[in-house]
Amino acid sequence: MVAGVVRELGINLGNNLGNNHEDPEFLPHDIDAVRSVVAKRNDMHDVWGWKMPHSSVYLKELLPDLRNPRVIVVFRNVIAIAESQMKRSDAHFDRAFMFSFNRLIQVGKMLQELDCPLVVVNYEKATREPRRFVDELASFLHIEPEESASQRAVEMINPEVGYRRVSHEDWRHSVAKAEQVDKAALTELRPKRRNVNISTVEGRLEKTNEGAFVEFSEVDGARFHLGLVRDNDPDFVRISVDVGAGYSSNMTERVSLFRGGNIITVEATRIKGIRIYPQFDGPWSNTKLFRVYS
Repeated sequence: MVAGVVRELGINLGNNLGNNHEDPEFLPHDIDAVRSVVAKRNDMHDVWGWKMPHSSVYLKELLPDLRNPRVIVVFRNVIAIAESQMKRSDAHFDRAFMFSFNRLIQVGKMLQELDCPLVVVNYEKATREPRRFVDELASFLHIEPEESASQRAVEMINPEVGYRRVSHEDWRHSVAKAEQVDKAALTELRPKRRNVNISTVEGRLEKTNEGAFVEFSEVDGARFHLGLVRDNDPDFVRISVDVGAGYSSNMTERVSLFRGGNIITVEATRIKGIRIYPQFDGPWSNTKLFRVYS
C-alpha cells in the first residue's frame, strides 16, 4: 500500500511492478549487481526509488551508492502479516507468524544502523487517516504533488481491497459463462497470435516446454473479450496484459474458470497485447479454442 502511494505521488519505483510494487532487480542475490542497477537508475532519474522487503539485508552496505537516500519502513500488526502470508501461500499459521516476527526483529535492528533520514510508518494508523498519511509522506519526500496525484494516492489506501496496481498500470477483468454472453454483439478479431512452447495435437494444446502461453498481439483498445473452453482441471488460467510497457511476471493475474465455455472481459485505459498462460495436468492444457473479440 505504501509503495503504491509513493508511486501515485509521482516517484518512479520502476515499471510493470504489478500489485505488490516490488522490483525484482533489487533481490539481494549479488550486492554488486544491485549496485549496477543503482548506478543505472541514478543516470536515468533525478529522483527514484524501489520497494523490496529483502533490501533490509543489504541496505546499510548500499547507502554510499545512493544519492540523497530517504528510507520508508512500514510496520504492521504481526498477526495481520502472518494472516496475509497464509492467504498467499500454504504456510501454517505458526510458521507464518514466526517468519513475520523474526523479520520484524531483523528490520528493527537495521533501523539502528542506518545513518540517513527515515520515517517509520504505522500501517494501521495510515489506513485510518489516509489523507493525513499521504500529505505527511509527501512532505517527508520533499515533493508537492498536484491534487489529482494526491487523490489517486488516497484511493490506493483501502484495506478491504488489498494489493492494487497503480492507476497507469491498472487493468481489470471479469469472467462469465459463455452462454450468458450475447456473442452476437461481439466482433471476432484477427490479431497476430503466437503460441509459445505450445503445439496443437488433435485440437488440444500440448506443452512443448516450460513457460507455455498464447499471446494476442497487435491489438489496441480499451476492452477485449477472450473466449476459451475449459475441459479439465486445473480450474484457472493466468493472464498478463501489456498496457504499454510490455509484459511482466509481476503483472500476471490468476483467473478462475467455469467448466465449459468462458468469456473473460479485460479492460484498461489502453491494451496493446494479452497473454494467456494455460495450466497443464501432464502435457495437456486445461483449455482450448482461444478467441479474442472486441
